[in-house]
Amino acid sequence: MHNYKFQTTILVLLSFVLGNNEFLVMGVLSNISKTYHVSIANVGLLITAYGLIYAISTPIITSLLGNFNRYYTLIGLTVIFILGNTLSGFANSYTVLIISRVIAASVAGAIISLSMTFSNVIAPRSKQGTVVSWIFSGFSIASVFGVPFSTAISTVFDWRMTFFIISLVSVITLILLMISLPREFEQINSPLKSQFKLIKDPRIYVGFFLPFFAIAAIYVIYNFTVHSASQKPV
Repeated sequence: MHNYKFQTTILVLLSFVLGNNEFLVMGVLSNISKTYHVSIANVGLLITAYGLIYAISTPIITSLLGNFNRYYTLIGLTVIFILGNTLSGFANSYTVLIISRVIAASVAGAIISLSMTFSNVIAPRSKQGTVVSWIFSGFSIASVFGVPFSTAISTVFDWRMTFFIISLVSVITLILLMISLPREFEQINSPLKSQFKLIKDPRIYVGFFLPFFAIAAIYVIYNFTVHSASQKPV
């Protein structure tokens, strides 16, 4: 039986890696633009596409896979994420890069959601809320360090190296997940139809749109900060 603090640390690391994968493009917009000879606006679509696929796929995949074993589902989705992220590093065209980002985005949200469900399995009841907050904090920390990380790596090496480093850390994290997380545990299954009943509750939409517009306003500016700051004043 592994210590829940160690298990939580691994889940936080997973969340941190996923967050870095999302935010790193913001730090290498100019580099990608030069590599594929596309405009900054078009490169920005990588961020838009990632966000849209992430938002759409997360509730769908989480609901569809909700009745499967959470351990094997988490491992499988993490493998898909690693493959998608690695493909980004090897992408020989802008189109392939977009496809690879879509692959990574399609499972990233579901991975985060599944990670949080492990809190009621690995931690004492009094600590479950703390575990969830720590897992979510991994993503938040990545939002602070993801862009500087990708910018620094692309300056020293190449923007592709940022994806390869994330894939390497992801593989290490995957191995630690396989070693530390429980594989068999009591799981409550619910019909798919009952899961979608939540969308009939108007409170869901209030809780959705408030952070939606707040975060959208922040990242519209955040996305292009690095590129704008790197431009010489006219």
